[in-house]
Amino acid sequence: CREGKDDTMRLKQFFPGIETVETNGSAVSDAVLAKLKKLAQSREIIVFTDPDVNGERIRRIVTEAVPTAKQAFITRKEGEPQKKGSLGVEHASKEALERALRDLREVQAQKADFDYGDYVDLGLAM
Repeated sequence: CREGKDDTMRLKQFFPGIETVETNGSAVSDAVLAKLKKLAQSREIIVFTDPDVNGERIRRIVTEAVPTAKQAFITRKEGEPQKKGSLGVEHASKEALERALRDLREVQAQKADFDYGDYVDLGLAM
């Protein structure tokens, strides 16, 4: 599986000192999540995944494990291959990568609309 390897190569092409952690697929292992949690204690974590379904799955899993992680995005158009291949960060231009890393976003924790007490008050729980 090459998930992340080509992305790392592309990022290092333009940003030689960048450190990356590859997930090796959309089923992110507990070992990778543990590594990211440990790294988050001493440095900023940026989630930068392909603009596709698997990339969004990886982003969701990592962000749940490391809620302080910042988010970098490229558009689907920026991730399109010149010739043949799948959508990905590895196809993005230097300018698109720079913009994505400059315009980082933070995920806001969402508060539930209802808590357990609300359900009790409505007679839906005891």
